[in-house]
Amino acid sequence: MKRLLFFSLFFTLISSCFSFGQVLKNPLSDTCYLPLAVGNKWQYFDEVEIAEGGVYYNCYYLKQIEVTEEQQFNNLTYYKYDNKWVRYDKEELKAYILVNGVESVYADFDPDNIQYQSYFGTVSVVGKTLNVFGVNDFCLGFSYSNQYSGTSYQYYFKNNFGMVQQTSSAGGPAASGYGHNNKIIGFFCADTSMGNTIYESARPAIELTEVTLSNNLLVKANIKHKYSYETHRVGATPYTSFGCSFISSVFFDYFYYNGIDTIPGAKIEMDSVTEIKYQLITQINNNLLSQGYSLYYKIIATDKAVIPHTVSYPVNGYNKFTPVGVDNNEITGSPSVYLLKQNYPNPFNPSTSIEFNIPQQGDVKLTVYDILGKEINTLINKNLNAGNYSVNFDGTGLSSGIYFYTLKAEGKQTITKKMVLTK
Repeated sequence: MKRLLFFSLFFTLISSCFSFGQVLKNPLSDTCYLPLAVGNKWQYFDEVEIAEGGVYYNCYYLKQIEVTEEQQFNNLTYYKYDNKWVRYDKEELKAYILVNGVESVYADFDPDNIQYQSYFGTVSVVGKTLNVFGVNDFCLGFSYSNQYSGTSYQYYFKNNFGMVQQTSSAGGPAASGYGHNNKIIGFFCADTSMGNTIYESARPAIELTEVTLSNNLLVKANIKHKYSYETHRVGATPYTSFGCSFISSVFFDYFYYNGIDTIPGAKIEMDSVTEIKYQLITQINNNLLSQGYSLYYKIIATDKAVIPHTVSYPVNGYNKFTPVGVDNNEITGSPSVYLLKQNYPNPFNPSTSIEFNIPQQGDVKLTVYDILGKEINTLINKNLNAGNYSVNFDGTGLSSGIYFYTLKAEGKQTITKKMVLTK
């Protein structure tokens, strides 16, 4: 339970200092803690910690609430909000829910109230200042406990915005229970008189890890995002993190060009291997490559924001992939990009191998740093020809921990990766 208490306090701290980026501003009208209009949608990032008999799990989810339709009942307009029929009364500062033709209070935003009866039973009024998209605002809401499950819930709403945070927690026997935090990361307001569209400014980051060609073209890339988490087991103790992906699509777009003629290729969706890793195996026209054509390509990734961000690698234009030889219908080549691969093995003790690729001749420096940024060792610092390289790093004499290795080429390309020394 100490772990769950820490988890709850941690999320409260995160909520109080959370900040964002992009706002589409419009003039606002009446006070409204739950702006309802068809097309309005809220996006949340949900973090859950579960403890079951000494086994701990971290789970990450994406949740979206959208107002999908409206209906009239007793001359009142209700909106389909989170699969419930809800309306908001601006004069009473109340939201009502309609279930089987019976209306009850969903939320009361009168700050003078202490408790009231609602759809959830007896609830208490709660309020606190939250940092929502970089602005500190006092948010109102309600809390209640489910006597059957032993779960406590808290909901917070911001004026002209809607629900910005929902938390819950429950304890149980034998170090069991869970903590849950649902925080806002985007709000799309279809009715501009009701509120501002505002959403997370973070964009996908594309890291190309491999482009090779044999009988088929193999492309591998990491598509990272602030809200993408990879599923993995942590440490020797039973602690597992279940991830989620904030990426909606990743495409590999290519064509052929010989300096004169352009021949269209294709735009193919890449497969997700994990929440972060993507790859593509596809056939390309080897005959064109043997006739002097080169393959030009880019990777395009789009996220799941309420107004999606689309990024590409490279940012402008296309990368060139040039075959270097043809032998028995087998074509090999090297991508025209700088690559720094993950060291292997990792974690390591005491030595590990680091591979990298440079597409052109130039000055190259490969340096190892500790977690404080202190330079530990310079593995390479000289002029190299284009090609693939491998260097060994020996950690004898170093303490266990996290280290970083950085590749700098031609004074303009810098790539850094993390490795772990365990003894």
